[in-house]
Amino acid sequence: MRFIIIILIIFIGYVGYQQHQHNEQTVKDSVLEMFEKNGYQNIKIDGINLPLTFTFLGQKVETDVFFSKNSRNGTVKVDLTPIETYPIMSIFGGGKFYTQIPSSEMMNLIRFK
Repeated sequence: MRFIIIILIIFIGYVGYQQHQHNEQTVKDSVLEMFEKNGYQNIKIDGINLPLTFTFLGQKVETDVFFSKNSRNGTVKVDLTPIETYPIMSIFGGGKFYTQIPSSEMMNLIRFK
């Protein structure tokens, strides 16, 4: 019985890791699209700090997105709210979420326009 539980935990961990990597890329694409819609051109997303609770527990999170434009670097906080997800079950698909950049963070981006 322990053997089955260990295999199940390893499987959930692996699938969750793969889904987390997919979620990170999807969030990067979403934030880059938001930047472009708001008139911020030629910005490159360098990285993201996406908490595991977003993927494994389906919780609303605030994440840092690191970006650069020319030789300048910046960070913006982004609110991510999962849509129609359940804890643990969210690792098997989904990835739907609502992205919002707070207005206070948008004011910090003016120097990158």
